[in-house]
Amino acid sequence: MPTLADARVVPFGSGHINDTYLIDTGELGQQWVLQRINHLIFKAPEILMHNIEVVARHLQQSDYPMKILAPVANLEGKVCYSAPEGGFWRLFPFIEGATTIEEVATPAQAYEAAHAFGLFFKHLSDLPVEQIEVSIPRFHDTLYRYRQLEESIGINFENRCAGAGPEITFLQEQQRFAFLFNELWEQGLPLRITHNDTKINNVLLDQQSGKGLCVIDLDTLMPGTILSDVGDMIRTFCPTLPEDAPDIAQLKIRRPILDALLGGFLDACQSVLTPLEKKHLLDGGLVIVYMQALRFLADYLRGDTYYKINYPHHNLVRTRNQIALLKELMKISE
Repeated sequence: MPTLADARVVPFGSGHINDTYLIDTGELGQQWVLQRINHLIFKAPEILMHNIEVVARHLQQSDYPMKILAPVANLEGKVCYSAPEGGFWRLFPFIEGATTIEEVATPAQAYEAAHAFGLFFKHLSDLPVEQIEVSIPRFHDTLYRYRQLEESIGINFENRCAGAGPEITFLQEQQRFAFLFNELWEQGLPLRITHNDTKINNVLLDQQSGKGLCVIDLDTLMPGTILSDVGDMIRTFCPTLPEDAPDIAQLKIRRPILDALLGGFLDACQSVLTPLEKKHLLDGGLVIVYMQALRFLADYLRGDTYYKINYPHHNLVRTRNQIALLKELMKISE
């Protein structure tokens, strides 16, 4: 007779931050996803697990129509286990019949993913934001990212500023985007509970229908602006090329994808958005793309200390790519 001792544990998924494993009990018919949290990135695992628990509990008590990524407690009732040998572990149920995609290929995919994120946001809109803690300080603080670039110009690792002059000048000339969210806060932009990593692969899709099934990767749940979530979708869903493609002359915004993204999101949650939020959805894309260009260039100028690179000027190529994307978005927003 099969027992838990017969379970298989195999690496699972394509994430680059946490170590993820699938536990398959075979004939017992149960599967779970086991993760070791990367405490070098998430320095307070208890905070992010608190956020995930609070959100899961709130969604379970609402009429939320999608599956909920709720952590499984251990025998001590804890959802975050600190191992004696070091490291923090957690367990989630495996969601059957689901698949993920790495790149948006069709407007239908963009619509479904954006609709899923919109439903997630809508059903969290009545959860008091003070119940959620900051898991990564200043994650989407664009002014802070601009100051990091200024500091990196001063570091000028191996005189890299000499080869990045046009990029430095452009980002300095467009620094209005570093102030835009702050200006909107002053105008009454609401503080919301946001996902903060709204890439297409953070929505599980139904294998059969392609419909949104579950929003995952909740480690970046934090107070913020919904414009950041929309902006990250625009940045990652809409370009014709990935963020490190060097042939920036071919980089364009796929308007059908953009229209489907905005349509799916608004269909899900426009009833809880304020007029100010609706007016500035596209500005979210401008700010997030600008911020990502700041981060890539700052990392390049201080010697590639944060992002993994495949060749010496990888972060400079990424910077040029994001600047090209920003210019395309600026044309649309005019």
